[in-house]
Amino acid sequence: MEATFVQPSGSNTARITFNVLPTSSTPVIGSKAPPADSPTATDAAGIAQISTDTTPNTAYYTMTVTQAEQAGKPAVIVFATPAFCRTATCGPTLDRVQAVGAPYEPKVNFVHVEPYVLHSSSTGLQPVLDKQGNLQVVPAALAFGLPSEPYTFVLDSQGRVAFKFDGIMSEDELRGALESVASGVPAQTVTPGASSAPP
Repeated sequence: MEATFVQPSGSNTARITFNVLPTSSTPVIGSKAPPADSPTATDAAGIAQISTDTTPNTAYYTMTVTQAEQAGKPAVIVFATPAFCRTATCGPTLDRVQAVGAPYEPKVNFVHVEPYVLHSSSTGLQPVLDKQGNLQVVPAALAFGLPSEPYTFVLDSQGRVAFKFDGIMSEDELRGALESVASGVPAQTVTPGASSAPP
């Protein structure tokens, strides 16, 4: 990829090379979202044991990923770790989903999943590192094949992936996705043997 930045003092060009995989590790648009267990809670004390969100919305923790997929309504599954990813490219993800999603809560289920294994300590939730000092990914994140986080999946009422967002998304992008599934537009179904679906 090459980008040229034009400034009053002249132009600068930056180039970066990266690999593009032939297929995504995450569920393709139109496919059924994989079933996955995720922790649930019904009060602030319980949520504090499973989420690093300092201002959690209780509705995001009342059902597992699988329950949301099978509830017969659209769902949003957001994998994000608010306490440990505070940059502008990932920190606002859960806040944005909560703000944009609020008007859709009667029609859409929302589930927040911390992507890493955490444990409770005197300073709050902290990551559980493996023997090499690396973060450990929770089973739900593995089931969805996450190559990174945050990641947000918008499912239709049949539990199929209608939209997915790697990293932060704009409010308009998310609102458009929610409007689509809330109005009953089904995800583009995957045809066996078909060429690529949108990433």
